[in-house]
Amino acid sequence: MQKIIIHTLRWWITSCFASVFANTDASRLLIKTAPDTLYSLSIFYGEDIHKSWEELFPSIQTGTPAFQLTFQQPVFSYFKDTPKRAALFQAAMNTWGQVWYLHLGSHLGSGLVFGYF
Repeated sequence: MQKIIIHTLRWWITSCFASVFANTDASRLLIKTAPDTLYSLSIFYGEDIHKSWEELFPSIQTGTPAFQLTFQQPVFSYFKDTPKRAALFQAAMNTWGQVWYLHLGSHLGSGLVFGYF
């Protein structure tokens, strides 16, 4: 069984010692309490957004957002009716902003002057 776990999850965990496992850099990003966690973002994209992809072609044909076709209401109405999903969305957007700033903004920010906006 240990061999199956190692081969299946080797990207997410690494073996430190016999029968002792630790997170990799990639899996640490999914720890809910980690400072640079992508937990909320991955849950939101993996659940709500993933479901919306099934409506891609009807969305293109009708011009109606795929999210609305999937959940039978506009996105912010959905969040109003489902406060837990709204909180998850808010956490995901906060995470996305942090990721953008830390990983992309540091490369782009030096050449951008935001005073004009």
